[in-house]
Amino acid sequence: MNKNEDINQDLIDYIKKEADTDQIKRVEKWIGENESHRKEYRRLINVFYKVKSTAKWDRINQDKGRNVIENYLKKQRKLQIFRYAAVAASVALLISFGLVFYVNHLEKEMKQLPLSELSSPGEFKASLILSNGETIVLSENTRDSLSDAGKPIDHEVDEGINYQSKAETVVDSLVYNILKVARGEEYKVVLADGSMAWLNSESELKYPVAFIGNKREVFVKGEVYFEVTSDKEKEFIVHAADVQTKVLGTEFNVMAYDDEENIEVTLVEGKVNVKAGTENKTILPGKQIAIDRGSLAMKENAVDTKLYSSWKDGIIYFDEMSMEKLCQKLSRWYNIDFVFEEERLKYYAFTGAVKKKLPIEFTLDFLRTTSNLKFTVQGKRIIVFEVKHRK
Repeated sequence: MNKNEDINQDLIDYIKKEADTDQIKRVEKWIGENESHRKEYRRLINVFYKVKSTAKWDRINQDKGRNVIENYLKKQRKLQIFRYAAVAASVALLISFGLVFYVNHLEKEMKQLPLSELSSPGEFKASLILSNGETIVLSENTRDSLSDAGKPIDHEVDEGINYQSKAETVVDSLVYNILKVARGEEYKVVLADGSMAWLNSESELKYPVAFIGNKREVFVKGEVYFEVTSDKEKEFIVHAADVQTKVLGTEFNVMAYDDEENIEVTLVEGKVNVKAGTENKTILPGKQIAIDRGSLAMKENAVDTKLYSSWKDGIIYFDEMSMEKLCQKLSRWYNIDFVFEEERLKYYAFTGAVKKKLPIEFTLDFLRTTSNLKFTVQGKRIIVFEVKHRK
């Protein structure tokens, strides 16, 4: 076995946590040799994770993953120009497949961090505020049938609440309900017109129990994904702070957390018009409008929409995402706080994806494996710091 094959095997064992002391030293030396190694490593994680794993969460097993990795490495060894790329790619593939086929292994054998009291994933739960101010906690113990202003509201434990009644109900004036989702929760509502809204953690949606007139208007705080029922006679308007998004029938995500610098509208299907201040833009699928909260200036970007919509399907994707942003997402879902020992650690970038149903130990273990970061617990906080060498 030549030197190139040695480092490839070292990397495989390193990621699988089967490396011996000498292998660990060789791998960490290689990763730390220069920035070009690290850049190529991060780039290939991004490419291979997207292509090889994200679409195959439940179909790839460990043997198949290993075969793909080994076949790829054999091909790359034939091309001297890709010598370092092959090494980095092996890491990328292992990390990507590790997030797919290695899940079961980690769930059974992963070295547990001392986070058991913090690590429970979020739950399907919310609080509903009726027009009279009454608050109802929506959970498995909530009764199946509710109502407000004579409008029936159906409740199903795993499906959320539904205002689309089969019976004809006349509502003469706009009567609003507010759906609140706390940290560590998410929820779904079917509005009176059949439009669906998924609320991410720490979010709020205000909406009428029945739409009246030629407009359908709702109000968002936090993050909500919409699938809007088409109605050419009644435009659908989403208000988020000083931004309004108009649609007729489409799928899009609105992110408007108070602690974020920008409000983001990401279009998955259809067409929307976004207005902020005196400026407005119409965007097509695959585009995002980012609006600065202070100046209301707009910026249009081409994006991978699954990065902004997959949360409703139980997956958190991150693509070259800073540690600070990633921790914000994890904080909301797992209802915990992160504290950085050094400011610069916030700017570490990671690419990957995690299932939201998994305990947070899985994600932190992935971050530890692919970086020098380490985590400790102080009360309800996770402290993030850096170590130079693993022991």
